[in-house]
Amino acid sequence: MVTVEGSGPTGLDLDERTGAVYAADFANIQIIEVTPGSRAPRLMPTGGGPLSIALSAYGRTAYTADQASGTVSVINLRKGTVARSVATGDGAKSVAVEPCSGRVLVARVALIALP
Repeated sequence: MVTVEGSGPTGLDLDERTGAVYAADFANIQIIEVTPGSRAPRLMPTGGGPLSIALSAYGRTAYTADQASGTVSVINLRKGTVARSVATGDGAKSVAVEPCSGRVLVARVALIALP
């Protein structure tokens, strides 16, 4: 078990290929990555108020629905950095990746498909 003191995880996703678990940490504006056998998490930045997280099909990219900043953050998991932020409008709540096309969907007041 890995504990992250003071964290506020709000969403999880699993990379089934590697067994790594990713959590959106609303309290600390970050992603928490825990890999099998790890004793300490890897922490990566994201946009303000991440509520939900989804991984790309090959687990190289994570997407977070950032409620406070009204964005989806696109995180390069290899580098551990935000590659870009895409405006969604206020209140992004949830994000998902459609497995066949790779399209990213965001739920808020309206459903938005990212280009």
